[in-house]
Amino acid sequence: MPAIRAHLARVLPRVRGHAARGAGVDAHKAERAATQRAWEHCLTDCAVRPSCPKMCGTDTEACLPKCYDNYRPMVASLEKIYERVQGLDAA
Repeated sequence: MPAIRAHLARVLPRVRGHAARGAGVDAHKAERAATQRAWEHCLTDCAVRPSCPKMCGTDTEACLPKCYDNYRPMVASLEKIYERVQGLDAA
């Protein structure tokens, strides 16, 4: 996950000053979490064939979240490969 965190740090602005208090921090954290989820879903749908929406068909409420959860370790592995290839690892 460090690769996506590094990417998010570049893409999303940091909350500073008065906006960093209270609801500003919560909103910022919620936005970052939503971006991470969207990234995981996008990467899963690109790498897995058929994609989760195709596999689940019309049963999106029960099936879709479970499908993405099942592929979360695969996303983490791909992120580690990306970090290594891009030279982002701290080794």
